Amino acid sequence: MTSIALRSLPIFMLALSPPVLVKPIELKCVLNPDQFDTDLPLSVHRFTLDRDESSVTLRIKSIESSETFTSFYETKPSSSAITLVSWLAMPGEVINLFRLVNLGDQTWSYELGFPGDLGELIQMARWGTCTEQLP
Repeated sequence: MTSIALRSLPIFMLALSPPVLVKPIELKCVLNPDQFDTDLPLSVHRFTLDRDESSVTLRIKSIESSETFTSFYETKPSSSAITLVSWLAMPGEVINLFRLVNLGDQTWSYELGFPGDLGELIQMARWGTCTEQLP
């Protein structure tokens, strides 16, 4: 009886072990000047992608603000690597779809789209390119 209890102990301990936390990804974005009608220097956009919280935090360096959005993550089936992050923002009455697309080599595309009618495809404009911050 004692040997059965001791053999089942590791399985019981595995069931109680805490979930593995995924380290957040930090991105720094260089905005595409063709998307902005200004001669002023463009601000720096920084993102923190946190899959454990299902959130993306946006920080804009020029105005020292920070916003957190609930986000949707897609990953490669063969690994846990993120391929797409998307979220909605509602400035005023306009709903904007933002997304970050993993291009590989620690590079991401930062895109914005305006959803149209239900049957219409969303056209995404490339706002810039982001790179992962190395520790």
